[in-house]
Amino acid sequence: MVIGDLCFYTLTASGASSFSGMARMQQKWRGTLKCDEADFSGDKDSQMTKYLNLGFERGQFYILSDKMDPKRQDVFNPFCPKVIAMRTPFSDNATEGRLLSIPMRETTRPDIPIILPPEYGTQTQHLRDQLARFTLEHWNDIDGSKMLHFDDLNIEPRLKQLAMPLSVVFQLFPDGVERFMTYLIGRQTEIKKIRAMSWTGSVVNAVVALARGEVEPGDEFNDLYNPLLKTVQAVTPSMMAKQFKSSPKAVTQTLTSTGFQVEKRYITKADGRTKKQVRAYVVPDQNSWNEIVRRYIEEGDDIDMPPVLKSSVYVEVSQTSQPSQTTDSETDKTDKTGVHTPTIDVLPVGGGKGERL
Repeated sequence: MVIGDLCFYTLTASGASSFSGMARMQQKWRGTLKCDEADFSGDKDSQMTKYLNLGFERGQFYILSDKMDPKRQDVFNPFCPKVIAMRTPFSDNATEGRLLSIPMRETTRPDIPIILPPEYGTQTQHLRDQLARFTLEHWNDIDGSKMLHFDDLNIEPRLKQLAMPLSVVFQLFPDGVERFMTYLIGRQTEIKKIRAMSWTGSVVNAVVALARGEVEPGDEFNDLYNPLLKTVQAVTPSMMAKQFKSSPKAVTQTLTSTGFQVEKRYITKADGRTKKQVRAYVVPDQNSWNEIVRRYIEEGDDIDMPPVLKSSVYVEVSQTSQPSQTTDSETDKTDKTGVHTPTIDVLPVGGGKGERL
């Protein structure tokens, strides 16, 4: 990991190292944490994932109780530069979205040795000296007020927060800003693709495909199918559970975390006369749909919502420049089964405190 060796005060740890060992070593020496072969299999609940997510912002501490003395707490400050090498993306999409990732490929160049030569240490030291000189010569040019905000780029807020402080340094190079913006657009596409291939993204895309009529629900759901429109009248939890061989509860929890809701709806059976009440997945407003598309649909950001997914209390409001913020008192009312009722509060859009990374 050449990049890690070019950093100052590098602390090297393998992916097989324990979380406790890495956190304590970093807390003691406060250097750049270099972690090779870091194929962490943990999800959002793992200690390492939480440590990395907290380490993106100053003042977010990781607190553990001492196993020998529960009244005593160990406090770790995860805020530091990190260089992580791994073969696959993080299982947790929030962690993956906090990274500036560069996909590596096996080289076929004959001039690059397979084993590092003895002069490697001298060469990396020379490059570190050059980086130090560059830092000292441009020390007075670094001004936090000159940060770019990237409001004209169609990238998510988390990536903007990541890019803003780095933009101060890239402005020192002749074409640094243009190259950095090109990278950010590509990184946004990559993050979206990773989300779309995840479990959550797969379920979201399956719902949209059923609502568009691109996929047939199956013979057991013929009552829900409208042959004239060539689409279903409702996308139900049982329909999605059948497709993914999962439970309706698991699928519903996944979808509601992305912005979908569950609403009771009457549909007309195949005989054209009998009506039946079903639980259907719906989207409550345009902002929720825009966020779902921006995060999980690879086709693009200008995709019309299928009519079957519109809630009965659908709100035609769109302010895509700012993520919608809700509080506990502003959330839609649901019953104990998570079914949306006709009562809805109009939610404010924007103006709140954005998610800090």
